Formats: sequence, structure tokens, C-alpha cells
Amino acid sequence: MLLVLDKLVDKEEGKLFMRESMKVCKVCDQPKHEGLQLLYAFICTDCEKEIINTSPEEERYDYYVERLKACSYQKQ
Repeated sequence: MLLVLDKLVDKEEGKLFMRESMKVCKVCDQPKHEGLQLLYAFICTDCEKEIINTSPEEERYDYYVERLKACSYQKQ
């Protein structure tokens, strides 16, 4: 699991702060905080769970396959 963080520095006091930032999931197109970074694609934990629990016989399986194929050819 990947938690995306940005480093922020308080210039006056030199303190380092961490701020969560969001990435857009390549499957559901929603901004999320947590997920997987696969090559050029970020996949949120919700979609990861859906993909894992979808069997090849289900209709949405083909949707996930197509979304993942498209991700493999695109750079963010």
C-alpha cells in the first residue's frame, strides 16, 4: 500500500511537516489518499479490493481488464 505524502518545510523555523496528498485512481477516476502505484498507474485501495474479489465470470471483470490495459500504456 502506498500513502502519498508531500514534504513541506516551514522556512522561518526550518521544521519539516508531512502533508497527505491525493492521487487520482486510474480505475475509478476518483482522488484518493491510499493505494498502489503500478508503473504509471495509481490504483486506490477500494478498486484494488474490487479487482481482487472479482471473478473472471463476472461482467465487471472485463471492465477492470480494459482499465488496467489502458493504464499500462499511459504515463501520468
